[in-house]
Amino acid sequence: MAWLFEAGLITPPIGLNIYAVKGVAERDVTLEDLFIGAFPFFLMMVLCIFLFIAFPVLSTWLPDAMF
Repeated sequence: MAWLFEAGLITPPIGLNIYAVKGVAERDVTLEDLFIGAFPFFLMMVLCIFLFIAFPVLSTWLPDAMF
């Protein structure tokens, strides 16, 4: 479930990870650049969330296989 929380940490208005990266980035890197760069990762996280909702067996297959 950590990926679900990560989706909230890279999107506005929270964006804590983006603001942390902004703090250590060079001066010419803008917040807009960082949010644009994080957008493809956010889309992949949303796709995974929809896949796990549509096919819940995907999230339980590996733990079931281990036991």
